[in-house]
Amino acid sequence: MEVLNAGKLAGEEVVQLYLKRRGDRSELPIRSLEGFERIALKPGEKKFVEFILTPRQLAPPGDVEIAVGGKQPGFRGAADASTTQVLTANMTITP
Repeated sequence: MEVLNAGKLAGEEVVQLYLKRRGDRSELPIRSLEGFERIALKPGEKKFVEFILTPRQLAPPGDVEIAVGGKQPGFRGAADASTTQVLTANMTITP
């Protein structure tokens, strides 16, 4: 994922990766944090962040939503920066 500091000041971002299982999985959490990386960015600077998921993180098979960004998906609050985004994708894990 490419991260851009669109502001005029240097800063840090914690890029987070969340997995959410789809379907009837009431025994599992709504979503789980599966990776994160803190990066420092100068104004206008871009950096590439890569996450590698293990088979354990992708088990059990089924539909999953992957969300990557500077906050938890769906977060709205006083600390919610208008420039912080979350990208999501859906995929099916097969055995």
